[in-house]
Amino acid sequence: MFQKVLIALVVFFAFQSRSLHAQCVPPATDDCSSANVLCSLDEVNGYCCQNTSDIHSDLYPCGSGSLCSSGGGPHNTSWWAFVTTGGTVTITITFNNCVNNQGVQMGIWGDCSCGEEVACNPFCSGSSGSFTITANLTPCKTYYLFVDGCSGDVCDFCLTTSGGGAPNLSPLSNIMGKDKVCEGFCGERWNVNDQPGGCDPYYEWTWDGVPVGGNESEVTLDDEWGPGTYTLCVTAFIGNEDRSSICDEEGPKCKTITILPKPEYKGPDKYICLEDVPYDWHGTSIFADGEYKVEFTGANCCKYDSIRQFYILPKPDEPNVYYIGCDPGDTYIDPTTNKRFSGCNNYAIVDLPNSTSPNRCDSAYHLYTIYPRFAPSFQLECLNGEIYLYSNITDITDYCGNNTDVNYSFDYKWYSKKNPARIIGQERIWM
Repeated sequence: MFQKVLIALVVFFAFQSRSLHAQCVPPATDDCSSANVLCSLDEVNGYCCQNTSDIHSDLYPCGSGSLCSSGGGPHNTSWWAFVTTGGTVTITITFNNCVNNQGVQMGIWGDCSCGEEVACNPFCSGSSGSFTITANLTPCKTYYLFVDGCSGDVCDFCLTTSGGGAPNLSPLSNIMGKDKVCEGFCGERWNVNDQPGGCDPYYEWTWDGVPVGGNESEVTLDDEWGPGTYTLCVTAFIGNEDRSSICDEEGPKCKTITILPKPEYKGPDKYICLEDVPYDWHGTSIFADGEYKVEFTGANCCKYDSIRQFYILPKPDEPNVYYIGCDPGDTYIDPTTNKRFSGCNNYAIVDLPNSTSPNRCDSAYHLYTIYPRFAPSFQLECLNGEIYLYSNITDITDYCGNNTDVNYSFDYKWYSKKNPARIIGQERIWM
């Protein structure tokens, strides 16, 4: 019977201990980022409680291996967040009845990511005692107070504070910055005046009701919306960043922003040589005649459209050029390119790059060569008592396959060698 009563008493006292811890006001949390914001340190002045026995080292901002920059390791940490009017504050912790006779540790962080240690005491001093931490705080900024049991010890403790009253926000100024911006803008800034006295609250910026930017008094935005009229608003508040606990709030203060549609610019007509098709115009391939539009980005990322009319020029006609050489060894030289063509040429293509005017397109012509040669002979004939002298011409021309395009006509001139200037006949037959 006595054992049953003893067990019942132990269970009762354990239950009472857990109940007293759970009823401590304001309540603590195991995770830094989950702590509700107290609106001044006055809310923990005279606060008495017992730290938790739950070990959760992995929740500590700096990991399970480091409590303070000067040493220590986290175990059963309890957290409270708070804001103040800034300046010097002191927090004294008095503890006793420690289960493992190790004591407690205490500190203040300026964030929950191990980036801003403000004050930290990792030293353990036994089953009872007291110590004080001092810090110089920024007005309105959220800080995080922790109490941790040395090696997981569980102790009764009380807190005494001085300084750290409740801050209040001043009304927000008008939003400063442009009320008209270009389509595609980037790095555009809007801001309100900082709070007086160095107060550093959270700022929440919204664009048509949707949160944008960071949590400072200035916001920098890039265009994600396109042309239209929008409302940019800002609210300042002191408390949890997720707004689960608000101590003071100002705003919203709003401004109407108009994003102007991108302008269009008409460029000069462009004529494209056929050999340049497809023509690349800033990433757009031009295959046919027509009007084309391309978007460009100018200063400050402002967008604009360039519009041009493109025309594809037809391929120039390729004329025939006949070269008549005096001898099969003669060489034809193109007067534009100085390219040499020897021997026979039948429908040979002679390319002339960038030769047309004014568009400098490629052109070409077909070259044909022939090398005329003739073998004359004379025939003397007596007919009806008269003497006839016939001139016969034998064609031995090297036509290079081009004879179908060649027609000859011959002129005759008869004269005496003694007097070449005196023409005595102009027919094929001389009598």
